[in-house]
Amino acid sequence: YYRIKTFITTLMLFLKSDDMNKMVKSVLFAFMLSLSVLPAFAQIEGIPHGVKISDAEIENFKNPALALAKSEEALQAAIKGNDGPMIVKSLADYTTYQLLISQDSFPAIIKRTEEIILHTGDKAGKAVLNSFLASLYQGYYLQDAYRYNRRDMLADTRPEDIAEWSGKMFLLKCDTL
Repeated sequence: YYRIKTFITTLMLFLKSDDMNKMVKSVLFAFMLSLSVLPAFAQIEGIPHGVKISDAEIENFKNPALALAKSEEALQAAIKGNDGPMIVKSLADYTTYQLLISQDSFPAIIKRTEEIILHTGDKAGKAVLNSFLASLYQGYYLQDAYRYNRRDMLADTRPEDIAEWSGKMFLLKCDTL
């Protein structure tokens, strides 16, 4: 923020001077603007400074289908062993790789997470999974929030298909988790 504010202030002072013609000022303005904005986008798109990613994680992101199969195996093993922390980690990995493959899989992931929560005996794990489920609902809602917010909430009924919900239904569902 400070970098952009300083840049704009300097640029405004420069553009007020009458030393240069308009075309040179326009080209210089566009060039300086791109130099100040590009690093901000690069940081958003890239890996934050100081974060270390292993070679295995990079390979998982290069081939999400293979990573999805591995995370599915790990999730099944964690469920079978009723290992709460491993269930959470495996489900988070599964969700990440499935959403890399297709954003349309949100409803199926949500339904699967709800089923896992029903069969989890670990109270702490269940609490973390409920929080995770709320973030899944939020992620799905944010994909098309404008459309959901335009819908009216129908009495006390909630359609089975979350694509038919209103914005208020998402909010109420997250509040009950």
